Amino acid sequence: ISAFGTLGAFIQLREPMRNRKTLLDVGAAGPLAGLIVAIPILLIGLSTATVGPITPGGAVEGNSVIYALAKIIIKGHFLPDGEFDVYVNQMTWAGWTGLLVTALNLIPIGQLDGGHILYSLIGEKARRFYYPVLLAMIALVFVSDAWLLWVILLLLFGRVYATPLDMITPLDKRRRAIAIFSLVVFVLVFVPIPLSEVVAEGTPLPRDSVHILPAIGLVLLQRFRR
Repeated sequence: ISAFGTLGAFIQLREPMRNRKTLLDVGAAGPLAGLIVAIPILLIGLSTATVGPITPGGAVEGNSVIYALAKIIIKGHFLPDGEFDVYVNQMTWAGWTGLLVTALNLIPIGQLDGGHILYSLIGEKARRFYYPVLLAMIALVFVSDAWLLWVILLLLFGRVYATPLDMITPLDKRRRAIAIFSLVVFVLVFVPIPLSEVVAEGTPLPRDSVHILPAIGLVLLQRFRR
Protein backbone atom coordinates (compact mmCIF):
# COMPACT_ATOMS: atom_id res chain seq x y z
CA ILE A 1 0.00 0.00 0.00
CA SER A 2 1.34 3.42 -0.91
CA ALA A 3 1.73 6.39 1.41
CA PHE A 4 -1.76 7.37 0.24
CA GLY A 5 -3.38 4.09 1.26
CA THR A 6 -6.25 2.98 -0.96
CA LEU A 7 -7.84 6.45 -1.18
CA GLY A 8 -11.14 5.06 0.05
CA ALA A 9 -13.97 3.52 -1.92
CA PHE A 10 -15.63 4.89 -5.03
CA ILE A 11 -19.28 4.39 -5.92
CA GLN A 12 -20.06 3.93 -9.59
CA LEU A 13 -23.20 5.57 -10.98
CA ARG A 14 -25.10 2.89 -12.87
CA GLU A 15 -28.25 4.96 -13.41
CA PRO A 16 -28.72 8.61 -14.44
CA MET A 17 -29.33 11.15 -11.70
CA ARG A 18 -32.94 12.28 -11.30
CA ASN A 19 -32.21 16.01 -11.42
CA ARG A 20 -29.57 18.67 -10.90
CA LYS A 21 -30.21 18.76 -7.15
CA THR A 22 -29.30 15.09 -6.80
CA LEU A 23 -26.24 15.56 -9.01
CA LEU A 24 -25.04 18.41 -6.81
CA ASP A 25 -25.62 16.41 -3.64
CA VAL A 26 -23.55 13.51 -4.98
CA GLY A 27 -20.79 15.75 -6.30
CA ALA A 28 -20.37 17.98 -3.26
CA ALA A 29 -20.87 15.49 -0.43
CA GLY A 30 -17.56 13.64 -0.74
CA PRO A 31 -15.17 16.58 -1.21
CA LEU A 32 -16.77 18.72 1.50
CA ALA A 33 -16.83 15.83 3.96
CA GLY A 34 -13.18 15.15 3.18
CA LEU A 35 -12.35 18.82 3.69
CA ILE A 36 -14.07 18.88 7.08
CA VAL A 37 -11.90 15.95 8.17
CA ALA A 38 -8.65 17.06 6.51
CA ILE A 39 -8.41 20.58 7.93
CA PRO A 40 -8.51 19.65 11.66
CA ILE A 41 -6.03 16.82 11.03
CA LEU A 42 -3.76 19.25 9.19
CA LEU A 43 -3.91 21.83 11.98
CA ILE A 44 -3.19 19.23 14.65
CA GLY A 45 -0.29 17.89 12.60
CA LEU A 46 1.21 21.33 12.03
CA SER A 47 0.90 22.19 15.73
CA THR A 48 3.08 19.20 16.61
CA ALA A 49 5.46 19.44 13.64
CA THR A 50 8.86 21.09 13.94
CA VAL A 51 10.43 23.66 11.64
CA GLY A 52 13.95 23.14 10.36
CA PRO A 53 16.35 24.02 7.57
CA ILE A 54 15.64 22.84 4.04
CA THR A 55 18.30 20.28 3.15
CA PRO A 56 19.46 19.17 -0.33
CA GLY A 57 18.01 15.85 -1.42
CA GLY A 58 14.84 16.32 0.58
CA ALA A 59 11.32 16.91 -0.68
CA VAL A 60 9.08 19.91 -0.13
CA GLU A 61 5.32 19.47 -0.35
CA GLY A 62 3.53 22.08 -2.40
CA ASN A 63 1.47 24.90 -0.97
CA SER A 64 -2.20 25.38 -1.62
CA VAL A 65 -3.84 28.56 -0.33
CA ILE A 66 -5.34 26.72 2.65
CA TYR A 67 -2.10 24.87 3.45
CA ALA A 68 -0.06 28.08 3.29
CA LEU A 69 -2.56 29.88 5.52
CA ALA A 70 -2.56 26.98 7.98
CA LYS A 71 1.23 27.19 8.30
CA ILE A 72 1.02 30.96 8.80
CA ILE A 73 -1.61 30.51 11.53
CA ILE A 74 0.24 27.73 13.34
CA LYS A 75 3.87 28.72 12.77
CA GLY A 76 3.47 32.47 12.54
CA HIS A 77 4.97 33.04 9.08
CA PHE A 78 4.96 31.80 5.49
CA LEU A 79 6.79 28.51 4.85
CA PRO A 80 8.94 27.50 3.08
CA ASP A 81 10.76 30.81 3.32
CA GLY A 82 13.83 29.82 1.30
CA GLU A 83 15.76 28.49 4.28
CA PHE A 84 13.29 26.74 6.58
CA ASP A 85 10.18 24.62 6.22
CA VAL A 86 7.92 22.37 8.27
CA TYR A 87 9.22 18.85 8.84
CA VAL A 88 6.09 16.95 7.89
CA ASN A 89 4.89 14.37 10.40
CA GLN A 90 2.26 11.71 9.81
CA MET A 91 -0.67 13.91 10.85
CA THR A 92 0.46 16.78 8.66
CA TRP A 93 1.00 14.40 5.74
CA ALA A 94 -2.48 12.95 6.19
CA GLY A 95 -4.06 16.41 6.24
CA TRP A 96 -2.05 17.63 3.26
CA THR A 97 -2.92 14.49 1.31
CA GLY A 98 -6.59 14.95 2.15
CA LEU A 99 -6.50 18.44 0.67
CA LEU A 100 -4.70 17.19 -2.44
CA VAL A 101 -7.22 14.41 -3.08
CA THR A 102 -10.05 16.89 -2.50
CA ALA A 103 -8.53 19.22 -5.10
CA LEU A 104 -8.19 16.43 -7.66
CA ASN A 105 -11.78 15.34 -7.13
CA LEU A 106 -12.96 18.93 -7.55
CA ILE A 107 -11.34 19.49 -10.95
CA PRO A 108 -14.42 20.89 -12.76
CA ILE A 109 -14.61 18.51 -15.67
CA GLY A 110 -16.18 15.23 -16.75
CA GLN A 111 -17.36 12.77 -14.13
CA LEU A 112 -15.15 13.98 -11.35
CA ASP A 113 -17.02 15.52 -8.44
CA GLY A 114 -16.08 18.96 -9.70
CA GLY A 115 -17.64 18.10 -13.05
CA HIS A 116 -20.86 17.04 -11.32
CA ILE A 117 -20.94 20.27 -9.34
CA LEU A 118 -20.29 22.51 -12.34
CA TYR A 119 -22.86 20.67 -14.48
CA SER A 120 -25.49 20.90 -11.75
CA LEU A 121 -24.85 24.64 -11.52
CA ILE A 122 -24.77 25.73 -15.17
CA GLY A 123 -26.01 22.70 -17.12
CA GLU A 124 -24.77 22.12 -20.66
CA LYS A 125 -22.62 25.25 -20.45
CA ALA A 126 -20.25 23.16 -18.31
CA ARG A 127 -18.99 21.50 -21.50
CA ARG A 128 -17.50 24.83 -22.56
CA PHE A 129 -14.96 24.50 -19.76
CA TYR A 130 -13.44 21.33 -21.22
CA TYR A 131 -10.80 22.99 -23.39
CA PRO A 132 -9.83 25.74 -20.91
CA VAL A 133 -9.34 23.16 -18.16
CA LEU A 134 -7.47 20.85 -20.53
CA LEU A 135 -5.14 23.65 -21.64
CA ALA A 136 -4.50 24.61 -18.02
CA MET A 137 -3.59 21.01 -17.19
CA ILE A 138 -1.28 20.81 -20.22
CA ALA A 139 0.45 23.98 -19.00
CA LEU A 140 0.94 22.36 -15.60
CA VAL A 141 2.78 19.45 -17.24
CA PHE A 142 5.59 21.89 -18.07
CA VAL A 143 5.80 22.73 -14.37
CA SER A 144 5.48 19.19 -13.01
CA ASP A 145 5.31 16.07 -15.17
CA ALA A 146 3.15 14.44 -12.51
CA TRP A 147 0.17 16.02 -14.30
CA LEU A 148 0.80 14.11 -17.54
CA LEU A 149 -1.49 11.21 -16.65
CA TRP A 150 -4.26 13.65 -15.77
CA VAL A 151 -3.96 15.27 -19.19
CA ILE A 152 -4.31 11.82 -20.77
CA LEU A 153 -7.37 11.06 -18.62
CA LEU A 154 -8.98 14.36 -19.57
CA LEU A 155 -8.31 13.72 -23.25
CA LEU A 156 -9.90 10.28 -23.06
CA PHE A 157 -12.78 10.76 -20.65
CA GLY A 158 -13.07 14.42 -19.69
CA ARG A 159 -15.89 15.22 -22.12
CA VAL A 160 -18.33 12.71 -20.62
CA TYR A 161 -20.70 14.23 -18.06
CA ALA A 162 -23.36 12.71 -15.83
CA THR A 163 -26.48 14.22 -17.39
CA PRO A 164 -29.54 14.21 -15.09
CA LEU A 165 -32.90 13.02 -16.40
CA ASP A 166 -34.49 16.32 -15.35
CA MET A 167 -32.47 19.32 -16.52
CA ILE A 168 -35.35 21.78 -16.07
CA THR A 169 -35.60 21.89 -12.28
CA PRO A 170 -33.02 24.45 -11.10
CA LEU A 171 -30.96 24.32 -7.95
CA ASP A 172 -32.47 26.02 -4.92
CA LYS A 173 -30.58 28.90 -3.31
CA ARG A 174 -28.95 26.70 -0.67
CA ARG A 175 -27.62 24.24 -3.21
CA ARG A 176 -26.42 27.03 -5.49
CA ALA A 177 -24.45 28.41 -2.56
CA ILE A 178 -23.00 24.95 -1.88
CA ALA A 179 -22.02 24.56 -5.54
CA ILE A 180 -20.29 27.93 -5.66
CA PHE A 181 -18.58 27.29 -2.32
CA SER A 182 -17.33 23.91 -3.56
CA LEU A 183 -15.76 25.50 -6.64
CA VAL A 184 -14.12 28.13 -4.43
CA VAL A 185 -12.75 25.31 -2.27
CA PHE A 186 -11.16 23.83 -5.40
CA VAL A 187 -9.21 27.04 -5.92
CA LEU A 188 -8.17 27.15 -2.27
CA VAL A 189 -6.89 23.56 -2.05
CA PHE A 190 -5.36 23.11 -5.51
CA VAL A 191 -1.59 22.48 -5.54
CA PRO A 192 0.12 23.35 -8.86
CA ILE A 193 3.37 21.61 -7.86
CA PRO A 194 2.58 18.74 -5.45
CA LEU A 195 6.19 17.90 -4.54
CA SER A 196 9.52 19.58 -5.17
CA GLU A 197 12.99 18.14 -4.70
CA VAL A 198 15.64 20.31 -3.07
CA VAL A 199 18.66 20.11 -5.40
CA ALA A 200 20.63 22.86 -3.66
CA GLU A 201 20.36 24.55 -0.31
CA GLY A 202 17.02 26.34 -0.18
CA THR A 203 16.26 25.67 -3.85
CA PRO A 204 13.26 23.35 -4.35
CA LEU A 205 12.60 22.22 -7.92
CA PRO A 206 9.69 20.13 -9.24
CA ARG A 207 10.43 16.43 -8.98
CA ASP A 208 10.82 14.60 -12.27
CA SER A 209 9.60 11.28 -10.89
CA VAL A 210 6.61 12.15 -8.75
CA HIS A 211 4.37 9.09 -8.56
CA ILE A 212 1.70 10.62 -6.33
CA LEU A 213 -0.60 12.06 -8.98
CA PRO A 214 -0.27 9.13 -11.40
CA ALA A 215 -1.14 6.73 -8.58
CA ILE A 216 -4.15 8.76 -7.55
CA GLY A 217 -5.11 9.20 -11.18
CA LEU A 218 -5.23 5.47 -11.79
CA VAL A 219 -7.47 4.96 -8.77
CA LEU A 220 -9.77 7.80 -9.82
CA LEU A 221 -9.90 6.58 -13.42
CA GLN A 222 -13.14 4.77 -12.74
CA ARG A 223 -14.74 8.12 -11.93
CA PHE A 224 -14.31 9.08 -15.58
CA ARG A 225 -15.69 5.75 -16.74
CA ARG A 226 -18.85 5.63 -14.63
